[in-house]
Amino acid sequence: MNKLAKEKRDQLIVVSIVTVLVVFALWYLVIGMQSANLGDVRKRTVELQKKISDARDLAKKGARYEAELQEVQDKLSAIEAKMLPVGNEYIKMLTTLNQAVRTTKVDFLGELPQPIIGNVEDLFPDFPYKAAIFADTSFYGYYHDFGKFLAEMENNFPYLRLQVASVRHLDVAKAEDPEKLHFKVKIVALVQPTPQR
Repeated sequence: MNKLAKEKRDQLIVVSIVTVLVVFALWYLVIGMQSANLGDVRKRTVELQKKISDARDLAKKGARYEAELQEVQDKLSAIEAKMLPVGNEYIKMLTTLNQAVRTTKVDFLGELPQPIIGNVEDLFPDFPYKAAIFADTSFYGYYHDFGKFLAEMENNFPYLRLQVASVRHLDVAKAEDPEKLHFKVKIVALVQPTPQR
């Protein structure tokens, strides 16, 4: 081999260099690109496996969320049952007030006015419930008895609010007891929502 012609030897060196360059170029272009693509595929595979895992976890939690939603809806239904029924606001409020008056020493001074049904958006924006407003409802009794009456109403009927508009002495000539006071009250009570169809 040492006796190869100089021209042949140069050709053999050029062919060897070209072969090494072609192998290097193929390695870089084919294998290098494929390994970069393989890295991207691995990254996307990990992301998809995480998404699948999250979806499975969410599916498992779905039943629990359904149970929690049902529990909250049951609580809301129980709360709404304590509100004034639609259409029977006057009768229900009269019954409620009579129950509270029986347990305390406060009496009506006249009749319960007809309710005005309206929104409570001035108190709570976007509030889904309406309110029955009984304006100028009159009671009479001793100051401490009226305090008991207010406490009874607040504790037993949490969706009802009494706003004391005025407190004054009864006319001494008409009153049995000059110590009794006249209380003028505005009653605001939430009304059950109408069922959605």
